[in-house]
Amino acid sequence: MELNPNNIEAYSNLINLLQIQRRYSEAEEFGRKLVKLFPESSQYKLILSVILFKLGKDVEFINLLNYIIETEKIDYKVVGKAYFSLGIYHFDKKNLNEAESLLKKALTYNPKDFVILFFLMEINLVSNNIKEVQDIYNNILTLFKKDFKYTDAAQITKTLKLNLSTEYLLNLAK
Repeated sequence: MELNPNNIEAYSNLINLLQIQRRYSEAEEFGRKLVKLFPESSQYKLILSVILFKLGKDVEFINLLNYIIETEKIDYKVVGKAYFSLGIYHFDKKNLNEAESLLKKALTYNPKDFVILFFLMEINLVSNNIKEVQDIYNNILTLFKKDFKYTDAAQITKTLKLNLSTEYLLNLAK
């Protein structure tokens, strides 16, 4: 199938569908074609990096993300996503210090990203840095106060096995 530059959305959807079906080699083929057609698009490079990760092509995955970080000058959210992807890679490899450093960089580009904050809490929880976990938790409650309910806070606390009092949670969720 040849890529028609006028129908990029269809091919992006095709790549997503192929990934859902775990047909990563085919998704990689179309991802590479998109990057070749639109070499200036960091978003397409980011999509390709995810596919490379799923194919176990770690070196190419890391190189592509570093390339995005070094060259992207317009879409800073994509740079944040590249740092996030590298952070998750290192998290999965149990390189927690490197993961934390990269996730903090990602947070500077996407400061209200709940998933980044959650992973930072998880790293600090594993490292038994409860004070940092509570600080991040407080930051989440502050950032998402309008959308956050006491039950959400309680569920996160239970999930993370934090020892925070009900009174403390109620005060934070107000």
